[in-house]
Amino acid sequence: MALKIAIADDHKLFREGVKRILELEEDLEAAAEGEDGRDALIIDKNYKPDVMIMDIDMPNMNGIKATDKLNENKAKSKVIILSFYEEGAWIKR
Repeated sequence: MALKIAIADDHKLFREGVKRILELEEDLEAAAEGEDGRDALIIDKNYKPDVMIMDIDMPNMNGIKATDKLNENKAKSKVIILSFYEEGAWIKR
């Protein structure tokens, strides 16, 4: 059974790159993708991914707020947040 992974990032090129890498592994499945935190919540509800790879800085709802909402909703998805920010406040949160 493949590990279902979803991607939420506002950069389409990044999403496509991650998806292609995931497709190279037979035990990983790119279950869904979205461009912001709102999409991440919808993806979680509809696809129930095992892992959500999420950008920290996205329009409409950022990755931190989306992760907080997933935790409030008791989502089973584990979240991996990606960022180029080096600012301590973002990293600590």
